[in-house]
Parts: sequence; C-alpha cells; structure tokens
Amino acid sequence: MKRLICLFFFILLTVSCNHAGERVNVTQPALSPDQARITVYLETLGASGVDLKFRLLSVALKGSGPWQDLKFAKLRVSRLGLEKKQLLLGEAPVAANLYTRLRITVSEVKQGGDELLADGAERQLELTLTTPLELTPESSSCLFVEWHSLASPLANGDFFTSFAVRPQRRPQVADLVTVLCRDLATVYQISPDRNRVIAALGLPQKTGEIAFDSRRRRFYAVATADRALLKYDAVTSRLLDSLAMPQTVAPKSLVLSRDGRYAYVSDTPANRIIKIDVASGYIEREAGKHLRPGRLFYLPGLKSDLLAALAPSESAVYLLDAESLKTRFVLPVNGRPAGIARAQDYLYVSDLSSDKVALYSLKNGRLIALIRVGRAPLDLIADNNRVYASVSKESYLALLIPPQVTPTRRIRCRFRPESLAISRNWRKIYIAGRDAEQIEIIDLQAGTGLGLIPLPGHPDQIILWESR
Repeated sequence: MKRLICLFFFILLTVSCNHAGERVNVTQPALSPDQARITVYLETLGASGVDLKFRLLSVALKGSGPWQDLKFAKLRVSRLGLEKKQLLLGEAPVAANLYTRLRITVSEVKQGGDELLADGAERQLELTLTTPLELTPESSSCLFVEWHSLASPLANGDFFTSFAVRPQRRPQVADLVTVLCRDLATVYQISPDRNRVIAALGLPQKTGEIAFDSRRRRFYAVATADRALLKYDAVTSRLLDSLAMPQTVAPKSLVLSRDGRYAYVSDTPANRIIKIDVASGYIEREAGKHLRPGRLFYLPGLKSDLLAALAPSESAVYLLDAESLKTRFVLPVNGRPAGIARAQDYLYVSDLSSDKVALYSLKNGRLIALIRVGRAPLDLIADNNRVYASVSKESYLALLIPPQVTPTRRIRCRFRPESLAISRNWRKIYIAGRDAEQIEIIDLQAGTGLGLIPLPGHPDQIILWESR
C-alpha cells in the first residue's frame, strides 16, 4: 500500500512539474492505411424567432457499403444558442470510400414546452450530400450539417426536413487562418470573416511545423518520419511535390524566406540549420556547430533579413544572416527562450522558465531590459509597434510597446494562452490555449473576446495566409 501511495504522489508531482507549453500529448490512434478522417460541424442558416431544442444521439455515413457509425458523443442542441456559431459534432476515422448519405438520429425535439417528437421516441433523418464526398486513404475532410431557419415548426411540422449536408468546398476567401492539429495529422482552415472552420487537409502522421507562401499560394509541411518537405497548392490542397532531405536530417521547425524562395529547417540532433531552394529541392547552405537549434523565426529587415534560431539547451538566441547563414549576434538568455518578435529596431525574447521577456537592440545586440510580464511567457507576436506575449501560466496576453520596459496592458483570455497569430486585415488575434481544443478570437483594437472556434484536437500551430 505504501508503494502505491508513493507511486501516486510521484505521478502527481511529475504532472505538476510539466512546463507550460510542453503539453502532455494524448496521441490519437493513427489511421490505418485504408482509413481517412472526417470532422462534422453543425451550423445554422438564417435567423430563427423561436428556440428549438433536440438531442443528437448518433451520426453515420453511407458509401458503397453498410452505414458507418461515427461514434460521436451525444449532444443537446439549442437553435438560439447555436446561431452565428459552429457546433463540433465530432471527429472519427472512417474507411476510405465515396460517401453520398449522412444519417443523424435525434430525440427530445421540443419548442419550449411543446414536443415535436413523443417523449422517449427517436427519429432517423437520412440526408443526401449536396455532392458526393470522396475520402482517400490517410486524407482528412469536413462535412457541414446545415440547419435552415423555420417560420413556424409546430404549424407545418417541417423541422425534420430543415437539415441539409454538404462536403467542404475549395476555399474562396482571400484570407485564411490555418491551424495544425498534430495529433490528428490535420490542418483546419478557418475563414476570418465568419470565424468558422471551412475545410480540413490531411498530413502525414508525423508532422513538424507548417508554413505559407502567400505570394505563390503554396503551403509547406515538414514530414518528420519521411524526412521530406511537402509542397501543396494552398487553394486546392493538392500535393505538388515532396522535396527529399538527407536521411541524416531530423527536421522539425520550418520557416520560409520573405519571398518564398527558400525554406529553413532546423535539425536539433545534428546541431544544424539547412536552407532549401523550394523550386529545386537543392540544399543551398547549412549552419551549425554548438547551435542546438529549436524554433526558427524569419525577421525581415530594411537592409538585410535575419534568421533567428532559439537554442533552449544553450540559453541563447542565434541571429543569423538569412542569405549566408553566418552568425550576426548571439543573445544570451537567462533561462529557456520560447518565442521571439521584432518591432522596429527592437527584438523581444520570451523566457519560459521565468516571468520575463528580454528586450534587445537589433542595432548592436545589447540587452536593454528584462520586462516582467507574468509566469512562463511563451509565444510572442508583433503588429507594427506592438508586441503581444502569451503568458502561458496565467490567462492573459501582455501588451508591450517599444521601448517601454513595462507592459502597457493585460488582455484577459478564457484559458491559458500558448500560440498566437494576428490577422492584420481583420484586426483579430487568434489564440491556441494549453489543453484547449479550440481557438479563441480577440478583437485587436478593443482587446475583447469575439468567441471560440471548436476543434477536435489540440491546436499546435496557427499561421495566417493573407492577401497582403
């Protein structure tokens, strides 16, 4: 018994000592070679003057074979509570197939105290997809169940015919928010005007980071197991090329040059960074030796661009010339550098092991100040002359304005924030939280919350593709 008690407290201690930003991953089962992944959302069309409620019992898909139960959790749905939002019904692996029908089973259909379905009764609604959905092996896609508005459901009894279902369409918007859910080997694309998921794209099971080339509309992902850089068409989601890297490379972090011609990939075990021509796949340059690079950041400049490499094991940040990969500065950090952002001639570096963000001069690499922002600052992102820090052990963002050495403002979040992205066109901040399977949206001007976007997995990285 004493051994069991000691083991219990050891587990508690191990969990409590886990650093912010180092989430304990609950890995989803990998897809089998003949499976695909499907995510289903419910959304309303039109406004309703009455509140309708029902209980969703099950969802199933029909292809060339028998119905496939998607094994979603049972949900209670309110029409007024759902309007202008998206409700995640669930995510599940299914056999690769051509699907044409979706079946939902409902009960407890009510308008106020009036029942549209007898108590205890169930009803199956079989819906034909607006276009067939072809799921290929190891792909990922979305289905959207649309609930149309009703004028008087009790008078005409048309509640049960008010649903339709459509597959995801090719994105038609100029701007996209793209979220990587590594556990699901999927990226979800979000429309920033409506704040809704509009599509999904499946990736290899073991994926590092992702990046966008907005000029050429190219999307890149690091396939860590295959040691390759995957190039997609960002509009059609079609795989264009797989650029092989040497088998000695263990790739993870990825950034693109400002013009999209080069990709920079970190290889921590081999202490190096490689620069790849994305047109030919040729490795242009390598930099290494005593580097231990982690996350990479591309920092455009007026005279020359910089590549920043965080080295947490060395408590340092390396600033390299983006063209030659020669070291410009080595910035010492007291603890573990986790994020970096540039604002004018200043550079901010967050220290995950403390409550501070370091402020440096880019002109000479000199440390100007250590700014106390809150426990375990993680990600940093700049918007003109403003920098936002995600304070990962506390539920807020710290706003920093150079060259001030104290935070100007705290912006409250609904959960402990980690990764950040800013839409400059739509003036919004997108926030991925620790152990939160959703994205929070903050109005950039007012600093107030605009709502949540539910996801079926933890968001590991957020990037934006914007028209300018």
